[in-house]
Amino acid sequence: MIRCLVRVMRIGRALYGEQSRESLFPAESESGHVIEHKEKRSDLSKWGNDLRQTFRTIAQTAGVAELDVHLLMNHSIPGVNAGYITRNKLLSDHLRQ
Repeated sequence: MIRCLVRVMRIGRALYGEQSRESLFPAESESGHVIEHKEKRSDLSKWGNDLRQTFRTIAQTAGVAELDVHLLMNHSIPGVNAGYITRNKLLSDHLRQ
C-alpha cells in the first residue's frame, strides 16, 4: 500500500507540481484538488468489466499471488488440485494475513 501511495505522489508531482504539495490527488481546478466528481448512472454499468480488468492489472503489477487474485475476483481456482482447496478456509484466514 505504501508503494502505491508513493507512486501516486510521484505522478501527482509530475503532472501537477504546485497542486501536489497539498493534495494526494491534485487537479487543475482553481483550488488544486478534485472537489466533486459525478458520473451518469447509465455510464457506470458499462465500466464493471473495465474495473475488473484494471484491478487484475494492478494486482499483477503489485505482485499479488495468482491464487489471491483468483479469490479476490471470485474466479474458480485453477489446476487439478483446486478441488482440495477449501475456498471458505482461504477467505477467512489466508487473505486476512
